[in-house]
Amino acid sequence: MANSWGYRWNAQVFSASGYVTLLINRRGSTGYGQKFTDEITNDWGGKAYVDVMKGVDTALAKYKFIDGTRMAAAGGSYGGYLADWIATHSGRFKAIISHAGIFDKFSMYATEELWFEEHDMQAHRGRTGELSKWAPLTYAASWANSKRRRW
Repeated sequence: MANSWGYRWNAQVFSASGYVTLLINRRGSTGYGQKFTDEITNDWGGKAYVDVMKGVDTALAKYKFIDGTRMAAAGGSYGGYLADWIATHSGRFKAIISHAGIFDKFSMYATEELWFEEHDMQAHRGRTGELSKWAPLTYAASWANSKRRRW
């Protein structure tokens, strides 16, 4: 992995099919150096979520041909987590695609991916119950049983 941003999700294929494709270099990604990457530490669903929503708002305001009523969101790994977070915190998207996303932060301790929990959730180390704040699972019941929220 290089300290750069790339499009692993085949944006060209989506665009070639006639879709508007927006790829946002949000907090936590590697395109703007380590400080930018580390801004998700103890804040997995916070600033990165705001970055994505503001990016969508900006694109909708600037490009009137984008249909804001027919949007989808997709992501893999941390992006999959963010897709799960978006699904449980926003009603803006008609479809959500989560590839290898983390839905339950507590269950991460049963995987080989402990580095993320130990590094990115430093303030919660040793207090696994606090991880539920950043777990999309925590918000799933209210999301499933209510009208989808708007940003």
